[in-house]
Amino acid sequence: MENVGAESQPYDAQKPFKVFLSLLDRWEVGASLSDKLAFPALEAIRIGLPKVPLDMRGEVSRYRTIYRC
Repeated sequence: MENVGAESQPYDAQKPFKVFLSLLDRWEVGASLSDKLAFPALEAIRIGLPKVPLDMRGEVSRYRTIYRC
């Protein structure tokens, strides 16, 4: 018998992001989420990028590309 509490599939790290994007598509909550979460998150990325250590520059370059879009 399958254990109900155990995860049968590996954790999808993108799932919270996908849920957030689907909520942004809803006009009822999208504007509030944009003002309260999305814009401040993008601003934090923009401010924090110059402070990144050299050993993490490759990882952060993806975020820089996303921010420029």
